[in-house]
Amino acid sequence: MSRKGENIYKRKDGRWEGRYKKGTSENGRTLYGSCYGKTYREVKEKLEVYRHSKPDESIKKTGSGKLFGTYCDEWLTVSRSKVKESTIVKYHSAFENHIKPFFGGCRPESIR
Repeated sequence: MSRKGENIYKRKDGRWEGRYKKGTSENGRTLYGSCYGKTYREVKEKLEVYRHSKPDESIKKTGSGKLFGTYCDEWLTVSRSKVKESTIVKYHSAFENHIKPFFGGCRPESIR
């Protein structure tokens, strides 16, 4: 039996899943949370608790003050052990010639 307007559905593994809106991210996208239960009624009760609770304010991150270029340099350092040296050279070259001149001095949260 389908129930409309609830966003609760039965999964293949037999559990029921309900989705609710947690809030919005900095870029305006809606973030969803899920709750699970053995019965439809159990999930519906959990969803009522989540819907009436205050939205999570920790979703919007303020950032750590690092620039985008710093994050890219750290990523290149970490990925050296995971990929071939020729790939790292290509990544480094693309970053230095194309990405860093435009985005290197920006804060990641300000890039849209």
